Amino acid sequence: MTLQTLNNIRELAQQLRVGSVRCTTAAGSGHPTSSMSAADLMAVLLARHLRYHWQRPDDPANDHLIFSKGHASPLLYSMFKAAGVISDEKLINGYRRFGSVLQGHPTPVLPWIDVATGSLGQGLPDGVGVVLAGRYLDELPLPARRPTTRRMGRAPTTMPAAVGIPWQERASADRCHGRAGHQLISAAGNDPHRIHKNRSSGQEQHTRSEERWRK
Repeated sequence: MTLQTLNNIRELAQQLRVGSVRCTTAAGSGHPTSSMSAADLMAVLLARHLRYHWQRPDDPANDHLIFSKGHASPLLYSMFKAAGVISDEKLINGYRRFGSVLQGHPTPVLPWIDVATGSLGQGLPDGVGVVLAGRYLDELPLPARRPTTRRMGRAPTTMPAAVGIPWQERASADRCHGRAGHQLISAAGNDPHRIHKNRSSGQEQHTRSEERWRK
């Protein structure tokens, strides 16, 4: 990677941050900081790794980008602007407006979004389902690319219903390796290591869960 490439990625990340702040400021609501915290990661992904034909969102060869923390939608929409599929005017004046397709959480009303997301932790199971459906239902000749998890945001320690889910999600994603092939990039809101740390009393249960899903 050249210095010029690094500079281009750095500039793209700044554009994603600025877009996130501008649209949420104009709307008077939204989550700019959740978006800004992941701007560098998404800039590298968009510039270097994401394989996507933006004018052909139904192309079966496209990668799938699924946000677990859907409230970081300003970042996702800023990526769409950087890709040239939505305008600056639409991003700034359409975000979180009544009747607009740029809703507070991403939904499939936009052709580049696979599933509606918002509840922390749901990204991995949704993503695993997308991958398995492509492999076994659509019978697509998918290349063997390992599902990849990227943690964005803190673990939902205040949401007991979510505790215990991350190990099962990660184990399910690992089982897809070698069987399904789309690049699955999930902006997951759960970190199993943090949950182990904060919920030490449930460590044995999580370990059993992981072992069961890996069998």
